[in-house]
Amino acid sequence: ATTEIYTLSLHDALPIYAIHKGTGKVQKMEKRKTGSDKGVATDYIYAIHAEGDYLWIGGIEGEFTRYNMLTDTYTYYPIDCVGDLKSGRDGSLLIAGCSGLAVFDKATGKAQWHQKFGDISLHYPIRCLLQSSSGDIWLATDGEGLVRFNPDRGEARAYTTDDGLASNSINSLSEDNDGRIWFSTEKELYCLDLSNDILISANDFLDITWGYYNPNSAFKLDDGCLAFGTHGCDSGVSILHRCR
Repeated sequence: ATTEIYTLSLHDALPIYAIHKGTGKVQKMEKRKTGSDKGVATDYIYAIHAEGDYLWIGGIEGEFTRYNMLTDTYTYYPIDCVGDLKSGRDGSLLIAGCSGLAVFDKATGKAQWHQKFGDISLHYPIRCLLQSSSGDIWLATDGEGLVRFNPDRGEARAYTTDDGLASNSINSLSEDNDGRIWFSTEKELYCLDLSNDILISANDFLDITWGYYNPNSAFKLDDGCLAFGTHGCDSGVSILHRCR
């Protein structure tokens, strides 16, 4: 298990910092210089994904980067505008970005991009994604709502303002222990109860009257709670939801 925590910033071109959990030591990861084979390719980082000794780093204005924490070496791939990274099937990596959804083959370094899901064609970037326990892939888009895609059947369903959402720009999403999908727009938090096909506005029963949900800031804790990063909300920096 890794002994370090890696943090990122979405604004003001801040770098990645590695925090050693045992000592509390903070170390800034270096920025790649022109012609160098060392360092992170961009300061505008939107996604970090750890697998074994590898740290995958994606953002804008710089190449997709794989960092080997054991050997302190970097590998670069010609992929720009990455919003999120998740593990896929058969050892692949799922990439959400401005060009849609990519299935990235880690062995070959090749990415296959998709913008069409069932009868739905996307024209806006995908901010973040989730592969739920059912196997469905959920895509949080920046203008076309929340898309549910079943890769086995090739079927897709979009949840938009036509279904009661306040906005078609989805900021974050996560799944609780009962298979419900929680997601946020800029100002609203929703719970999608798939077993009963019910969409619930969580702001109402949580008594949240103002504030903003940050992009790609949802996280499931070890105890089953869900945390959503916010700013300006009545409940503070994060909102926790117990799943059972």
